[in-house]
Amino acid sequence: MRPEKLTTAQFEQRVADYKDRAKQWDYLGETPALVVFYADWCPHCRVYAPVLEEVGEAYGDRLGIFKVNIDEERRVAAMYGIRTIPTTCFFPVGQERQVRVGEMPADALSALVEEILMK
Repeated sequence: MRPEKLTTAQFEQRVADYKDRAKQWDYLGETPALVVFYADWCPHCRVYAPVLEEVGEAYGDRLGIFKVNIDEERRVAAMYGIRTIPTTCFFPVGQERQVRVGEMPADALSALVEEILMK
């Protein structure tokens, strides 16, 4: 499963509507999700892309995988304080999000998905 690219409007509808909730950004989805902030020009992001697809294949519809281009969706990136890419935000259902900076191999990302999202 390929990560789904989100615009700011889609992010606000499907992940977190941060404008209406001040600093409380509750996850809006019904299944856990990863949101990866990236840029097309970033070599680390290009290396990470197939890893995200592999993890997406492994979890199927039990996990949403989204990506946000920081050059196109600057407002979302700024609100989340993204300064390094790729940055992965883990959104468990009913819990606080967690953040990891940098690319990860598939086994490490899968381990974090299990630890953080699939409890």
